[in-house]
Amino acid sequence: MIVAGGESVPNLRLADADLEYLSDAEVVFTSAYAPDAVVSKLVTARERGVISTLVFDLAGPLSELEGRGTAPSTIDRILSVGDLFVVGTVAARSYFGGEIEDAVDALAERSVSRAAVTQGNDGAILLEGDTVTPIPAFEVAIEDTTGAGDAFTAGLIQTWLLEESPAREAGRFAAAAAALNCTTAHARKQLPTDSDIREFLTNH
Repeated sequence: MIVAGGESVPNLRLADADLEYLSDAEVVFTSAYAPDAVVSKLVTARERGVISTLVFDLAGPLSELEGRGTAPSTIDRILSVGDLFVVGTVAARSYFGGEIEDAVDALAERSVSRAAVTQGNDGAILLEGDTVTPIPAFEVAIEDTTGAGDAFTAGLIQTWLLEESPAREAGRFAAAAAALNCTTAHARKQLPTDSDIREFLTNH
């Protein structure tokens, strides 16, 4: 379920009990559409070691985030402390300026731990330290692209962070998750399972 209207999301806050709960998680994920009061608190928790792994998706351009999402100053902090920074084409141009290559260069210069620059049908670019790994998209019969980016990020979290797979292997797994997500209508109809994805990779 996606809830984004009215005052519900802008008024979200984290209580101490929430942070205690999150401290037991292997990975904590948030997107830029979460209010800055929440994301900045998560960043502080990661800086202090209260949470062990933080993944952030800069899911929209800065113009959409102003006044209701994550502030640029908090995004700057995430780049230095986050464990995986995910950004799509439109958001990358908004935050970094220039083209995709400029965003990749900027992420490399800031020495982010891991990053993924997603480009839809054009695949993605993964960064880990000084290593840049291009990941092509799989060609499938597209029914609905809703949720493809989220499936890609989930695939990266599972393989790149939790399973510590190499970037190319993790990227292929994530790309397969995104591709399979697009083969059925609506985001929740048939989310691909781990076995679905691995069978797809065996055949591709």
